[in-house]
Amino acid sequence: MISDEERREVAARLRGLDEATATLSQVYSRQEYDAMVLSAIRAVVGEGDIFHLLADLIDRPTCELDHIDTDPAQDGYPLRLHECSNCRRLCYEIYGEFEYCPHCGAEVQE
Repeated sequence: MISDEERREVAARLRGLDEATATLSQVYSRQEYDAMVLSAIRAVVGEGDIFHLLADLIDRPTCELDHIDTDPAQDGYPLRLHECSNCRRLCYEIYGEFEYCPHCGAEVQE
């Protein structure tokens, strides 16, 4: 699973490709230019299906935090134990609710 930090890093490198390839379209044929741009994108996102890799950058994963247990109150606030449906890691909720899993960054869906 891609982290927010990795997502930002790859997005910055992809934005840099625009500047690096801007003048190439004037020198090479459209087919050569497209092949070079695709190679440059592949160098940034790595191995694997390029379209799935790009979709992973765009589409933030979602999860549900399943309530597992509640520990006795400490300082007046009960500790609720949850398990993330995406990464299966456990997390404690003291007060309020999570918007994102603190471990994998998946957005919590109600």
